[in-house]
Amino acid sequence: MRSTRTRPDVPEGLRRAWAAPVVSVYLPFDPADGPDGNERRAAAAAEEAAAAVRARAAGPGCEELVANLADALGSVDPRHPPAGLAAFATPDGWEAAALPEPPAPRVVVDGVPALRALLLARQRTPDGRALLISARGARLVDLVGGHAAEHEGDGFPVRIDPPVEADAPHGDFPLDEHERAEARRFVFRAVDHTLAPLQRREPLPLVLVGETRDLAYYDEVTRLGPQVVGRVRGSHEHDPPHAVAPLVLDALRRHVEADATEVARRALEALPAGAVAGVDAVAEAARAGRGRELVVEEGLGAAADDGGDLVERIVAEVVAHGGDVVHVPAGVLAGVGGVVLTLRY
Repeated sequence: MRSTRTRPDVPEGLRRAWAAPVVSVYLPFDPADGPDGNERRAAAAAEEAAAAVRARAAGPGCEELVANLADALGSVDPRHPPAGLAAFATPDGWEAAALPEPPAPRVVVDGVPALRALLLARQRTPDGRALLISARGARLVDLVGGHAAEHEGDGFPVRIDPPVEADAPHGDFPLDEHERAEARRFVFRAVDHTLAPLQRREPLPLVLVGETRDLAYYDEVTRLGPQVVGRVRGSHEHDPPHAVAPLVLDALRRHVEADATEVARRALEALPAGAVAGVDAVAEAARAGRGRELVVEEGLGAAADDGGDLVERIVAEVVAHGGDVVHVPAGVLAGVGGVVLTLRY
């Protein structure tokens, strides 16, 4: 399955051209700090960023930018903070996005938002669903933004009593292996029938969780096979969502890594007519709005003429023009300078 939900989402407010200057702040939170500590952390980050703005972007709109940034950083509930926050502000407004993992603290003042850390964090924590199957039904656990929650509703959890010995044709004989297999298939068909409408309405990559035998029986009857991106073998039918989450997230990450590798392969195949490679050529095409999909190595850096981060600017240009960004491990694109951009025209 190739699902856009396995790709990093960008808040709608960041999918546009921004008027300079822009300040970007990455802020980690620590639950151990408590509400007061988290408020102090946000206030200290706002002061540091305000000083950077006044030093590098003093002029009309400076104080409005500082005020907007304070609002962005203050948008977090200190009693229940996310692992991290990415905050972006201009004199005209602000955007803030929760991060599923703590980021490295960072303040950037530039003409575009610094989006790479946000995109990479979301790529590493893809959304998905875990279907926990057993002989008597199934549970569904949603993973969104790095958080796992039991899906209650839409027919879940599914609980079905399979046939037992008393239901056998003669009542006094135990179910044989064939009948036990058919009993499981009966249950799993019902599970699949319950899940299908939800997947049509809210499609998410699926990870199956269950005993090896049950996974095999489910594979025989499911109509959702193309949406299954991973499997976790073992008995986890009674595990709480927080215990299931790391197992399923690992499977989702492997799927995303494979997806990114495939995207990189297709981008390289598109060279030279349908794609460009190398920082300078990619930057030129991105500024012109020609970028459809940017594939860039993690950690790739290149300085712009004014000392800014040219790769960050490329990412922001691609996003502002409606393109997608995919990160791959260092070395995957070594032969083309670490970055390739497929083109719209």
